[in-house]
Amino acid sequence: MKTTFSEKWLEIALAAAFILAGLLIAFGNQYNVLDWFLTDDAFYYFKIAQNIAEGHGSTFDGVNLTNGYHPLWLFLNVPVFALARFDLILPLRIVILISTGLGAAAAVVFYRLLRQTLEKQIALIAVALWAFSWTLFRRTTMGGMESILSAFFILLLWYRAAQLNQQPRVALKQIWLVGLIAAFTFLSRLDNIFLVFFTGVWIWLRWWQPGTEDISTSRQRWLWRLKTGVSYFLPVTLVLLVYLGINQAFFGTAFPISSQVKVWWGTLGLTIYGGPLYIYPEYIFEYLLPKRRGVGPWSLITVPIHEAAIPIWKKIGRDFTLEPLAITYGLLGLALAAVVAPGFKRFWKYFRRLGLLPFFAACMAQSVYYFWRDFYHLRPWYWVSQNIYLFILLGVLASVVYGYISEWNVSRALLTVISAGVTILIIANFARSIVQKAYPEWETKPHFYQMKAEAIAAHIPSDQVISATGSGSMSYFMPEYQVVNLDGLVNSAAYLEHLKAGTAIEFLDEMNVAYIIGNAYIITEARPYGDNFGPYLQPYAEFQIESSELRIFRVIYPP
Repeated sequence: MKTTFSEKWLEIALAAAFILAGLLIAFGNQYNVLDWFLTDDAFYYFKIAQNIAEGHGSTFDGVNLTNGYHPLWLFLNVPVFALARFDLILPLRIVILISTGLGAAAAVVFYRLLRQTLEKQIALIAVALWAFSWTLFRRTTMGGMESILSAFFILLLWYRAAQLNQQPRVALKQIWLVGLIAAFTFLSRLDNIFLVFFTGVWIWLRWWQPGTEDISTSRQRWLWRLKTGVSYFLPVTLVLLVYLGINQAFFGTAFPISSQVKVWWGTLGLTIYGGPLYIYPEYIFEYLLPKRRGVGPWSLITVPIHEAAIPIWKKIGRDFTLEPLAITYGLLGLALAAVVAPGFKRFWKYFRRLGLLPFFAACMAQSVYYFWRDFYHLRPWYWVSQNIYLFILLGVLASVVYGYISEWNVSRALLTVISAGVTILIIANFARSIVQKAYPEWETKPHFYQMKAEAIAAHIPSDQVISATGSGSMSYFMPEYQVVNLDGLVNSAAYLEHLKAGTAIEFLDEMNVAYIIGNAYIITEARPYGDNFGPYLQPYAEFQIESSELRIFRVIYPP
């Protein structure tokens, strides 16, 4: 499908809204720039990128090599954080511009993905809801994490795969190109491997029959199938093998250390990061159909359902346990079936063209993997593919309803005006949120990240080695200090082995760590830190920054 002149302007408008938001924040005052980075985890990337740029290698603390990150996002950050030696804030401004630029590109690709199958009006509204939802913007674009890069490649991969799906014929070089995009999708976020795999299966099955008269014999057909599979999976396989090989050669472990740490947490029972979900109903409530925002893969849709259903069931005198939950979702399923049934042919056509079955299989495979591995500390930005899927499905359902309305002889011009008006309202509400975010009260006070670093520096000389959990921003804003990551997410494979053996204190002794900083309960009692460090810590100082209370402990090593 060729893009018309008017659609070009629509794409420009979508991209411009995103980019203007980035410019507004990036060129704002320092406090609002820092407030963009919602999680300390982002600074793990930034500190490692800075160390690589300055020639220290892939290390957080300057000594221990680590691979606890998604490689493509780190690669993009390396040249940016070469500037950190001159100004710590300037690279952060650039990251905001990169993130919103990727968001703009993702919105355009999303529009093209939907537009090649759905009506322009529906595609526009669905994309606007995805791109300019404040909740999704915070989860996907803000924060300084890899999530927006992952979103861009997920959408680009599915856009190209859906294009192949709708073509009468396909060339092997087109399949190879999709395989190359799939390889970048994997590097952008490693758990995208599930989507990459199911995309390949979808393409392979779609083109199981060559679709050309030039291939008529059985041998030619099987050779075509072999070439089709190789064309897609070869780039992905080569990139995967190179990634695993580099990890094994340079870091002593093939898989990212951060994921190994979280899998290990899952073997410890109840910890500060959560506990295993062994009971089936609990799995439904807390993971597959969560009631807390950002907790599980489908929370974007389940949380509003729960928030609406719980008061109704309370009026009836029932707690929202398994039976009311099953009834609620059963009724919603019946209502959805009633909407789809009259236009099922249209629904199935859209569903099939957009490959929503393999996409759903990939989303569920990723979700089940995390549950099966008892993977702790799952974060909202893990669920980018699930959120994208929900908005594609929303577009399909809206197109079915749009088909009903069109049969009532409603003016297409009126529907276009309505869709444009809805889109403008969505973007206007987003713009209001951005302005409030950028200039809440024209804040000029120091940010929490800076205050934390300053408070620690006031108590500990810069020639002392320190360690902490959640140490990303601390390390970044204390460049004269050596900061060792205590939780192990961006530490070495050797440190993880010490944690497992209960001998992490020996590792810190070798690193000459003099002070440990953090919440008193987490560091001295909670698993997995209490067993490793509790007996060796002596209270040294304590302070409070905003609502966070932190303590500094002096490490007293055993003789």
